[in-house]
Amino acid sequence: MPSMRAAGRIAALAISIMLARPVAAEDVGIAIDVVPEAFVERDGTRLPLTPRQTIESGDVILTGATGNVQLTFRDKTRIAIGPATTFRVDEVILNRNNRAERFVVTLLGGMFRFLTGDSAKSSYELRTPTATMGIRGTVFDLAVDSRRTTRFVGFDGQVRMCSRWRRCVQVVGGCTVVRTGSFGRILPPKDKAERDATLNTLFPFVRDQRRLGAGFRAQTERCGDIDPNVFLRVGPAPSPLAVVPERPRNSDDNEQPGSSDSHGEDGKDSG
Repeated sequence: MPSMRAAGRIAALAISIMLARPVAAEDVGIAIDVVPEAFVERDGTRLPLTPRQTIESGDVILTGATGNVQLTFRDKTRIAIGPATTFRVDEVILNRNNRAERFVVTLLGGMFRFLTGDSAKSSYELRTPTATMGIRGTVFDLAVDSRRTTRFVGFDGQVRMCSRWRRCVQVVGGCTVVRTGSFGRILPPKDKAERDATLNTLFPFVRDQRRLGAGFRAQTERCGDIDPNVFLRVGPAPSPLAVVPERPRNSDDNEQPGSSDSHGEDGKDSG
């Protein structure tokens, strides 16, 4: 019979061996459709992304100029990733009922469409380099351009959008377009021409949804006819949009979203 000390050493060795075994990562979603060029980075390795491939927390998905990826998560959240995009699944924690206790993703560049799943709305946090979004049951498109300006188009529901300076607005659906601006402001387009230019340049799923599955399409009819030839801001100011500003905290700057600011996050004209 082994001594008590020897038995203790054996038990400790067994535990250390168990702890040293790699723990299989939990799949939190699946790529149901992939249009090349698309890749997934996992544990420092980049591989081509293929249909039916599972998605894990920590994965980074990258698409080329023609790439398109449609993801379905286990809580029924759907995300369609557009071309020339870098998208990261930061942390998705699911309970036994496949509802997310925490659902955090980051758009580093490019664009995606988001459609809420079955999880509690408080579980979701969507990030960009210049903004964060909290949702209240919604469908929207999000884009980050080369100057890190965040642009948003809401189709249904509401989103609380906050700049990195902690200025926030409630954005209501109905093809409402806003963007981050200088000094942390969140602003609507100055006119229809700027709005059309934004939709033309950064939101391909608004222009054409035919490459998307039925479960990834939004009601874009309220966006109206988009002039594909307009890329300059001209014309009269638009009617007030469905954007409700919140009072900034610890700030004596009383200028509200919707002012005549036309500059990007770095203080330059963001076009």
